[in-house]
Amino acid sequence: SLVEERKIGEDKMTFIEGCKNPRAVTILIRGGTERIVDEAERSLHDALCVVRDVAEEPKILAGGGAPELEASRALKKYAETLPGREQLAVKCFA
Repeated sequence: SLVEERKIGEDKMTFIEGCKNPRAVTILIRGGTERIVDEAERSLHDALCVVRDVAEEPKILAGGGAPELEASRALKKYAETLPGREQLAVKCFA
């Protein structure tokens, strides 16, 4: 592995590169303001937690309206089996 100190802007940083099968990594977050950096850090943390959770338990529950959309599709399909006004009522509800 290679250890090297580099200057990036006004900051000095130590890089450790060339490691085979590293068990840890560093992610550098920079931004124009502290608020932007904080928001980026929160977003990255959330994303890493999702990756960890899926790796530990590879099952996903759809969200964001997906269950409601699937229920609507099923009702529309069911409505096609009904006669007249009943069909219209189920389609409108879906």
